[in-house]
Amino acid sequence: MSLAAQGHAGRRSRPAGLVITYVLAGVLGLTIILPVVFGVLGGFKDTGQLADNALGLPHPWVVSNYTGILTSGLFWRQVGNSTLIAVGTALIVVGVAACAAFVLARFAFRGREFLAMLFAIGLMFPFAVAILPLFVLLRTFELLDNPFGVILPQAAFGLPVTIIILRSFFRVIPREVEEAATMDGCSTFRFFWSILLPMARPALATVSVLAIVITTPTGGRSRSASSSSRRSTRPTTHACSPTPSWRWSRRSRSTRSPSGSSSAA
Repeated sequence: MSLAAQGHAGRRSRPAGLVITYVLAGVLGLTIILPVVFGVLGGFKDTGQLADNALGLPHPWVVSNYTGILTSGLFWRQVGNSTLIAVGTALIVVGVAACAAFVLARFAFRGREFLAMLFAIGLMFPFAVAILPLFVLLRTFELLDNPFGVILPQAAFGLPVTIIILRSFFRVIPREVEEAATMDGCSTFRFFWSILLPMARPALATVSVLAIVITTPTGGRSRSASSSSRRSTRPTTHACSPTPSWRWSRRSRSTRSPSGSSSAA
């Protein structure tokens, strides 16, 4: 086959590959977007509509579900607590992990691999095992009902995975970059702060998002350190809230007659 024929065949098969790529991307996008759309539409329904017409459009649209939450001072206080804890945890995790990963990746000393292995073992330590001693420790240091009582434990549990990710990224940066900076009179801290961290911005962004995502949905750690509603976070309150609406909907469905009207008691 000549080169011209091969090029023509390649151009002819390229649109087919693009179509398959766009179809797969569209299907993947729908699997991500549709649950969000159903969740938003479900917020405009009452409990009866959620039980009888979970996948349909709201009828009528109950806007008070959203306005009641957005105008509640308790909701915004909990959102503020969640934001404070998530940002504080991310700053501590990324700051401490970056320093530790730099030492474990760029310095050669006895016991380096043993320390790295200890951080890897920390990934296998479940939080459920530590919840009771953690509660006693927080009570001893009077950190209950204190944001630091949630931030510090979550930062400690987020350090192992962050150190492992940053250490792997720091190790692939060429030694020639560090040697050239040293020849120009750059100190170790200056190389870390002015050269290494800017080069590691993609990894820092990744671990920052990971720290926030891991911090936000956890309710057990918040409940172990906070008992008052003023210090509770939004996920904690959601996890601790009762579910009378579901029980009410089940009762309402069981007492309805076949014609749709409620049966007499």
